Amino acid sequence: MIRHKIILTSIVTLVLTSLAVGVTYSLTNHPLETNDLATDSTNNRVSTDGLAAYDSILTEAEVIAILESLPEIQEFLAEFVEVDLYLYYEYEFKIWYASYFSYDDWMSYAFVTIDDNSGDVIDIDIWIASEETILTTQEVLDIALSNELVQEFITNNPDYEYYVFYDCYQYWYIDIYANNYFAWCSVIIDDVNGEIVDVFVSDYLVDAQHTVDEILAIALNDFDVQQFIINNSDYEYYIYVTEFYDTFNLEDPTPWEGSENLLWVVDFYSNDYMDWILLWIDDVTGEIVDKWKTEPATMTAEDVKAIALAQPEVEDFLLNYEDVVWDIWYDGFGYWYISIWPEYQFEAYIFLSIDDKTGDVLYIDSYIPDPPQYTEDEIIAFIWEREEVQNFISNFTEYEIWTYFYDGIWYVDFCNYDYSAWLSIAIDDDPLEILWIEYYEWDDKIDEPF
Repeated sequence: MIRHKIILTSIVTLVLTSLAVGVTYSLTNHPLETNDLATDSTNNRVSTDGLAAYDSILTEAEVIAILESLPEIQEFLAEFVEVDLYLYYEYEFKIWYASYFSYDDWMSYAFVTIDDNSGDVIDIDIWIASEETILTTQEVLDIALSNELVQEFITNNPDYEYYVFYDCYQYWYIDIYANNYFAWCSVIIDDVNGEIVDVFVSDYLVDAQHTVDEILAIALNDFDVQQFIINNSDYEYYIYVTEFYDTFNLEDPTPWEGSENLLWVVDFYSNDYMDWILLWIDDVTGEIVDKWKTEPATMTAEDVKAIALAQPEVEDFLLNYEDVVWDIWYDGFGYWYISIWPEYQFEAYIFLSIDDKTGDVLYIDSYIPDPPQYTEDEIIAFIWEREEVQNFISNFTEYEIWTYFYDGIWYVDFCNYDYSAWLSIAIDDDPLEILWIEYYEWDDKIDEPF
């Protein structure tokens, strides 16, 4: 039996590991106030690291001039009218890094490194994302299956799954998994010429004596599993193997330690994820060596809240903040968890865990930064008469306002009905002043507006 799933996706990860100064991250393209942020010759937004205090030979303007003289960058800017340019300087190695991102297509970008001493371009990397391909999914799969190593893998693993996806740049990835997930084969194919770039075939990860079906049969014969299925007619299960056995249990907790035999883990769970049962099965003996299952709570959420309110740490926390949010939940295994935070100040919190059977508080952790000097209403009143705010609420009769406070700064976001337009404002709490105002628009509307 062959099961397959076709996935067309792309993940772009840009990792820049360096010693950099004061990097500013911003994805805005319509600034109303920019706080002295630079712009390039096409008036695109430029985020920089503010290098006045550091010994760079090139200025930001000179770096931008070098960038815009490059044919590759000129071509990129011709294709993408609205872009964001990010500059930062690595002062240890005297290198400038520049990144252009398309405002409408975040997967398309240009990355340039420039030597600060000479002004020479060290490297240019241009990526233009597109879901259009030369090869079809079936053609790619046929190419992969024609490879001798892949054919040998399939001969050894006739029951398999495969996943195909295109990275939206140039390469196809085909992953073929043995149904027991003990081995897999990966193939990379160039969409331009149809050639196989790389083939990897794993060694078998484990040498199990039982099959997946045999382990499932053992689990289904367990009384607790049968009761679980009676109580949860709509459920799913997951089976995997591990060479490490977690001997942790509520009565005698011990750390992870190696087991003598390979262990199977069988995880049954209800579709609402509220009911679980996990079994550990010895691969050699077929014995169920451990079992976890959810159990009904003995306390209510109100009982748990009363215990929390009696704690001095919670009393101190609530003295600092008036409007707080309580989140109380039971994990199904004998423990309650409580998170409390101010409605507008997400960085402040207090977290508790409580034993359901004894009511003992097992753990408390909190962070209580200084509260703001101004209230949420005072902040809204402070910005309400701004021209930008009045223009927004005049243009969009249906809108929402979100306000939060973090690290001494208030953030106020206005958004329209379908989230296609936003007005964001940052206000310093001390002294009370506007730091920046930015406006965003998107052509794509949210399918389910508020």
